Amino acid sequence: MRRQVRILCLVGLTAVGTVAQAAMYRWVNEQGVTVYSQTPPPSGHATRIPPPPPPPQGAPTAPSLQEQLNQIDKQNAERREREAKEAKLRQRQAVIDANCEAARHNLQVLQGPARRNFAGEDGTYQHFTDEERQQRIQEAKDQIKEFCSE
Repeated sequence: MRRQVRILCLVGLTAVGTVAQAAMYRWVNEQGVTVYSQTPPPSGHATRIPPPPPPPQGAPTAPSLQEQLNQIDKQNAERREREAKEAKLRQRQAVIDANCEAARHNLQVLQGPARRNFAGEDGTYQHFTDEERQQRIQEAKDQIKEFCSE
């Protein structure tokens, strides 16, 4: 049994060595087409192409599976972080847009009829004096400048 294993290993190593040293030939056939083959042409007129040199020692190798998984995990974490930042920015922009719309609405209401009732913080209605009204109009304009991009 051991002898058979040794013979198989020897045959396998011989086959690997033969494949690694396989020669390539190049020639032009009767139709003018360049042919590449591992066997020389019957006429024997061919150029032998040497095998490529072996890779240099210390050549970069492909990353291991664990390294690839770590890289994927890192990329996923970066993507999740980027998406969270984008969601936060979208949420902030929605608040800014709502503030802009509220400021525009307030300005429109304040610039309407002068004797209009306005609800106070305690739920009671009151009339603004002209000074209070002008102050609130200016506040609304300032908010429009702050929150509206136009």
